[in-house]
Amino acid sequence: PAPDKITIVREKQATFMCENSVNTWRPKNKTNQKNLWLAGDYTDTGYPATLEGAVRSGVDCAKQILQAINA
Repeated sequence: PAPDKITIVREKQATFMCENSVNTWRPKNKTNQKNLWLAGDYTDTGYPATLEGAVRSGVDCAKQILQAINA
């Protein structure tokens, strides 16, 4: 069916912090909570907070979940 509502958001001020220590602030994919994993451009990917970083985070997170399941 057609959606009830569509919203488009354009972030005009989108930038990333370019500092050596920025990844120390970013969370890992695996959390201390059982069965709670994080994926997104804000996680510690080694990339800036970009689409590429988000994709890398999702792939890495999925691999880690599969490893945990198969362990």
